[in-house]
Formats: sequence, structure tokens, C-alpha cells
Amino acid sequence: MFNLYFTFADKSDIIDAEIKLLLTSTCLDAFAGKDFLPYWIYRGKEMSTMRKGQKPSIKDIARIAGVSAATVSYVLNNKGGYSEETEQRVRAVAEASGYTANMAARALRVSRSGTIGLVIPNIMDRFFSEIAYYAEKKLYECGYSVMICNTDNNEEKEGLYYRLLAGKQVDGIVSVPQRSGSYRDLSDLGIPTVLIDTDPVPDLDAPIVSTDEEAAMETAVSHLLSKGVKNPVVLAGYTPKRTDLYATRRIRVFRASMERHGLRFDRNYCLMREGKADAATEYAELLRDFIRSDFPFDAVICSSETAALGVLSTLSEVGLRIPEDVRVLTYNNSVIASVTSPPMTAIERFPREMAKKACRILLQLMEGITDEEEVRSAAFLPSELVERASTK
Repeated sequence: MFNLYFTFADKSDIIDAEIKLLLTSTCLDAFAGKDFLPYWIYRGKEMSTMRKGQKPSIKDIARIAGVSAATVSYVLNNKGGYSEETEQRVRAVAEASGYTANMAARALRVSRSGTIGLVIPNIMDRFFSEIAYYAEKKLYECGYSVMICNTDNNEEKEGLYYRLLAGKQVDGIVSVPQRSGSYRDLSDLGIPTVLIDTDPVPDLDAPIVSTDEEAAMETAVSHLLSKGVKNPVVLAGYTPKRTDLYATRRIRVFRASMERHGLRFDRNYCLMREGKADAATEYAELLRDFIRSDFPFDAVICSSETAALGVLSTLSEVGLRIPEDVRVLTYNNSVIASVTSPPMTAIERFPREMAKKACRILLQLMEGITDEEEVRSAAFLPSELVERASTK
């Protein structure tokens, strides 16, 4: 190691400051060919975040290396998702500034369980099981074990699991919440938390990763109307007695989409189940009752592939042909949608990307990074229509 003393001027040639930097040959190699060098300013106008002798923070390393604080955290914790050149540059700055020693001291001071809580409403639902699979895989790669909690769409059980996870001193929580009352339990825990597949919640400071539900429903309705559909039925979720957030959101965006196209919204065309049996069984019976009521309909928008299986069964039972008499479209696009007869048109919601993004944000929160745009704002991911024979 050796000391370099030189004068640095920023690109606007406004700031001149004397710089003292302890560099290694690795550090110099990392910045070879760049139009700048890493620096540590001890005086001048850049002293607002540093004092002489003060150890650097993640934000300081990020500023010097020209990357985000999240990238610095990922590199120093070997979490992947960055280029080799970025890793070399960040590690060089960390070594030169003495940040590695800080990390070791921090590890001794901070007690962590190495466990993340994953709360989902129904492990048997294909969409939620995929979220659980990819979240666990991502967190395991980052050195964490995962405690999976299946709430069975039960508000009391969901709240109980939040308290249980707090008692287990988990380092963070990823939750797919289904009940409004459960948020009260979450907001009091003080545990880094990221929510998946829900709307923003007042008075709860937790990042959200979700599908752009309004855009997804607009895609579904527009596609069906382009096929000549006049009276679509939507399978929305649980009854209002269950205070289901998912259902109220689905109905809200369905109504908005229908009205945008100049069609009358009729609450009778929103079927909601009580949760006393599986989705296929309950929706099959609900659709039978709807057909007996003699309301005209020519399409069904299913909340999940499991619900769609019940719809296909009932339509076949009463002699209605797909797609000649009734077109069927389902949310989610696993292998189930492609092997039914006929194969189902689906709204792909990308559970893998949703889970990975939620875990990435949680890891940032756990590192104390709260000012990144990704952490501070809700992330609404796009969906995609996959057309198959059920709506041809």
C-alpha cells in the first residue's frame, strides 16, 4: 500500500479539494480507463457527509464507486445481481476506505436470526405456491432460511402468524396478505416487511410489489369485448363477510373497466365464494346457481386456474360449449391453463419476478437502506395476455 496526494476537480471544475487516499494496486486496476478515481475528501465543499477520521458508510462507498447503496450492499454480502467489473470497483473502494473492518465490527454487534417469515394465504393455490417457491429460493441463495406460514385465508390465523414470527425474532417478513385487519398486527411489529399482491395500505409503511391490477383487468375485458362478448361474469374471490381485500380490488377494477367501455356494471355478475370448500368446487356450484337464474352471459373471467377448473366442469355439465357459447379467461398462467380442454387464455402475472423483486427490496430494508426509489415506492408489475383456444 502507498499514499497518494493529489488535487481533484469535479467535471464542472467548480470544486477543488485536496484528497488523501490509501490505495492498493487492485483499487487502481479497478478504475483503470475511467475518467475519475475513487476519492476521500478531508476538506472542501464535500465535507457535508464526512469528518476527518470518520469511518465510511454504505452511502459513502456507493458515492465513490458510482453505484447505488443497494448495489454496494449486494456486493459486500455476496448476493449477486451485479457485473464482475462492478464488484471489483466496489470491493476496491471498500478496501481502500477501511469499510471491511466496519462490516466485521457490525456483524459482532448485530444479532440476527438468519430467518425470514413468508406469509401466504393458500399454499395449495398454484400462484401462491410459485411465489413461495421463488421467494424461498432467492432468500436461501442469500444465506437465509425461510419459515413458511399458510394462513388459509383466515384473518385471525394471519395475525397470529405475524405475532409468532415476531416472537421468533425473524429478520424480515414477506407477506401476501388477504385480510384488512391483519395490517394492524403488522404495523406494530417494527420488522422489515414487504407486501406482495395487494393495494397500498394507509398508515402502514411497507413497500408493495404487485400486479398492475387495473391494467390486467383492462386487458382481460378488452380482449373479451374484441371477441364480441357482451355480458362477462367475473369470479372475484371471497364474500365481503370475509373482508377480502383481493376480492374488493378485483370487483373495483372490473367495474371501472366495464364503465370505460360504456357497459353497465351489474353486481349480480360478480360471483364470490364463502371459502367453505376449495375454489373449484365452490365456483362450480356458484356458476350452476347463476345459470339457473337466467342472467344472460357469454364469458367468465376466473380469479385463478383452480377456479377455472370448476367453471369448465359446470359448463360441460350443462351443455355449454367453449368458446362457441361461453368464452373462458383465467388469471395466472401455469401449466394447468395450457393442458385443459380447451386450453385456457390466461393473464400471466409473473409470480417469479414478483417474488424476486420483493425479496430484493426486503434485503435492502434489512440493511437499513430506505432511501432507494425501489424501496420507497410501490412496484406494480405488468401482466401479459396469453391467448389460447378458450377465447378464440
